[in-house]
Amino acid sequence: MKVAIATPCYSGQVATAFTDALITTLISAPEGTRPVWVKHIGCPYLALARSIITAQAMAWGTDKIFFIDDDIAWKPEDFWRMAAKPGVVVGGYPLPPKQFVLDKTVNEQVKMSIRGLDEPETNAAGDTTIYAAGLGFACVGREVFESLKGTARKFSRDGLDHAENDELYDYFSPEHDQDVWCGEDFAFCLRARAAGHGIWLDSSVTLTHHEGRIGLSNR
Repeated sequence: MKVAIATPCYSGQVATAFTDALITTLISAPEGTRPVWVKHIGCPYLALARSIITAQAMAWGTDKIFFIDDDIAWKPEDFWRMAAKPGVVVGGYPLPPKQFVLDKTVNEQVKMSIRGLDEPETNAAGDTTIYAAGLGFACVGREVFESLKGTARKFSRDGLDHAENDELYDYFSPEHDQDVWCGEDFAFCLRARAAGHGIWLDSSVTLTHHEGRIGLSNR
């Protein structure tokens, strides 16, 4: 199984805890898996950056695309457990605090970047269906993107090779859900749900969302 860890990274810098988690995840890869890290630097448009790293991963032949933001830290065992699951599986992560707090784990903060369903389902793995979620720590199977190609807009981008441009589609453009504006991550979840894929929350995952503004005045 090929697994692409996909990180949109505008600044080109990542949290130290992200680096530690990435290294331990790569060296703990189960037998028969081939992990790779793909990232895109310098793009201020998150929807475009996600589309580019998705195209890079798809051109590599990945089976799973595991989106992880550059300020998230995680446990390798959580990563590999989620990577073995089909469809779209997310780990709920806390919003970064407004005050100067170094980090908070998801278990310490109730308000997570997810939206639930009125009647959620639970599968055999203990995951729960949700309406939509942030993609700060989310594993998406290749089959999900393949199923969206018929409705996603095709485009090309300078700087990508031929194989990558062949896989470049607009999966992430923000859109409205009824009267609510959705960012690129929630919009992707809506498209995946419309294509028949459930969005599953693995609530056993423990993540850390680093503030990233330590030492600056609070604005």
